Amino acid sequence: MYYKTPNKVKLDLLASGSGMRQTLLILAHLYLSQHMILLLDEPDAHLEIIRQKNIYALINETAKKQQSQVIIASHSEVILEKAAQEDIIIAFVGSPHRMNQKDHVKRALDKIDFVDYYLASQKGWILYLEGETDLSILQSVAKKVNHEVVRFLEQAYVVYIKTDSPHDKINNHFLPIQKEALPDLLGILLIDNPPKSYPLDDKPYFRQLRWQRREIENYIAIPEVLLAYAGDNRDVMNNLLTRRLSLDALENVEDVWWHETKISDFLDRLFKDYFAELDSPNLIYKTNYHRLADYLTPEQIHPEIIEKLDAIYEVAQRAKPCE
Repeated sequence: MYYKTPNKVKLDLLASGSGMRQTLLILAHLYLSQHMILLLDEPDAHLEIIRQKNIYALINETAKKQQSQVIIASHSEVILEKAAQEDIIIAFVGSPHRMNQKDHVKRALDKIDFVDYYLASQKGWILYLEGETDLSILQSVAKKVNHEVVRFLEQAYVVYIKTDSPHDKINNHFLPIQKEALPDLLGILLIDNPPKSYPLDDKPYFRQLRWQRREIENYIAIPEVLLAYAGDNRDVMNNLLTRRLSLDALENVEDVWWHETKISDFLDRLFKDYFAELDSPNLIYKTNYHRLADYLTPEQIHPEIIEKLDAIYEVAQRAKPCE
C-alpha cells in the first residue's frame, strides 16, 4: 500500500510513522462501517500535540458522518481540554462521574485547566507559594529537622501565584475548583510580606499565611550561613558583609534590618561583588538562593519556619485525596 504526499511523492505505507499507521487503521474501521461503537485506547499515542487535536477532531467528524459512537481512553491534556468543550467526559477520579456542559465541573473548566482539577482531586489540597525557590527552601529545612511534612512537600500539588494580589489566584483558581467541583478541597497560601501587603482571610479550608519578615530568604541568608557558603573564601565574604551591614545587623539576626530588607536584592549585589573579587563567574542567583538553606544548622533554623511547616502538614493531613 502506498500514499502520496501533498507534493505527489509516492511512499510506501510501511515508511510512515506509527502514529500515522494507527490513525489510518482507526479511520479505516470508521469509513468501512456504520452504526458501530468503536473503543479506542489512547489514539493520541505517538502523536505530537497539534496532531493529537487534529486527529481527535477528524475521528469525531468521521464518526458523526458514519452515525457511529467512539469511546476513547486518554491521558492527553489536549484531548481532555477539547472534549470538555464539545463531548462527554467520564472522569475516573474517585467514583467515576460524568462531566459535561451542564455539569458544575464544566464551569470550573472554563476558568482552570483540566489538569488542575485532576491534580487537585488526586492530592485533596493545594499549596500556593510565591515561587519555586520557596518550595526548595521549605523542603530543605524540613529534611534537616526530619519534619513529617517532607513526604507531602515532595508530592504536593504546588501552584505559584506570581501576582501582586493573591486574591486573584484564590478567586480564579482555588474557589472554582472547590465550589464547583471538589467541595472537600483544602488549600494553604504562604506569601511574602511586602511593605504594602493585602489583608488575608485565613479560613479552616483555606489557610492564608504570610511571613513576618519580608520574604523567606530573610530567614536563611544570615551571616553564619553566608560565611559557611564561602568556605575557604570566608575572608572575602566577611569583608563584604562588614562593609554592607551595620554592626547591629551583623551581630544580631533579630535586628529590624533582617525583618524589613528585601534580602534577595541585597544578595544580588553581594554575590555579584563576591564573585567579582574571586575573579569568577557568578555562580548563584535568586533562582538558586535555596542552596543557602543547605548550610543552615538545625540550631540556626528560625522557629517561624517550623511553624509554617507545621501549618502545611496540618492541612495535608486533613486533605482527602481521591483513592
